[in-house]
Amino acid sequence: MKNSILLLATGLILLTGCSTEPISSQLQEDAMLIDNETDDRDPVFEISFQESGQVRMLPNGECDDLENVKLEGFTNQTVFGKFTTNTRMCTDFQDIYNLKGAHTLPNGDRINFTVDSWMVEGVYIKFVYTYDGGSGAFDGATGELVILHRMFELEDSRGMTYINIANGHIRLASN
Repeated sequence: MKNSILLLATGLILLTGCSTEPISSQLQEDAMLIDNETDDRDPVFEISFQESGQVRMLPNGECDDLENVKLEGFTNQTVFGKFTTNTRMCTDFQDIYNLKGAHTLPNGDRINFTVDSWMVEGVYIKFVYTYDGGSGAFDGATGELVILHRMFELEDSRGMTYINIANGHIRLASN
């Protein structure tokens, strides 16, 4: 009986002597820290680069009555290292520029873009690339890139080249 009374008294002392308030408030503080942490799997990459490439006229296929142009470019000046750009442009070279394409890393990871807006600024055409998905590291990626695009005729006038100056961001999807 003495042992039962001693156990009961010890239990009451523990229950009344310990407050749950500090534990509760500590849990709330820890939860706030977790909610405010940034996730390294969801970084935003600010990108800026200059790209150059070749322009080829293609037989008209998906461009209806417009010119069908393929641009193939290359840069090694981004946070992602080297990548190639393949762009398909349907254009009348005056009022209509419909573009879509992809940047591809050497390992095959690709991010897709489309162009919804453009305007002429001096000798440049200003395009806004909208990124929406891709493959590999770019699966689910989003972003926007402003491109200043300038084409140059080659001396023999049988071909053209171009330069793109680009600034924007890409947000990788979290996994």
